[in-house]
Amino acid sequence: MSLVNLTETATELKRLNDVSSYRQLFCVYEIDLVCANEEGRFSSFYKTEDIWLLDDGEGDTYEDWEDRFTALEEIADGANEVKVNDDEYIKLTVMLVPKFVTACFTHEAATAYIECSKYRLNRPYIETTNLKQNAEMLGIRNFITDTF
Repeated sequence: MSLVNLTETATELKRLNDVSSYRQLFCVYEIDLVCANEEGRFSSFYKTEDIWLLDDGEGDTYEDWEDRFTALEEIADGANEVKVNDDEYIKLTVMLVPKFVTACFTHEAATAYIECSKYRLNRPYIETTNLKQNAEMLGIRNFITDTF
């Protein structure tokens, strides 16, 4: 990171300081799809959804926002297995488990990180947290704003 970038970050952090006493950290998460077991254990902790995938476990999964998912739902007509053009698909219920990826001092940096890494992230999103009790991160943040 260059001095110019640090100066820009410091300027944005100072602006955020003026707006609120809430010292923010912008955390980037992605969603891991974890197969829910038959008893539904842990599924009360996480959101769940159905996906379709090839029976052999190879290839892509098809999630409910995709056209292929909708087509397989219609063909299956309530069944959990369907055969299309010699390919067998099965429907699984998965848990949507958030996985921490990185943290940034500014929303712009978090957004830029997602933009650069979107090809390898699964459903990335940003959550804001308070640095109130994190002395180490507050020290780094204060160093940036005081030095630049």
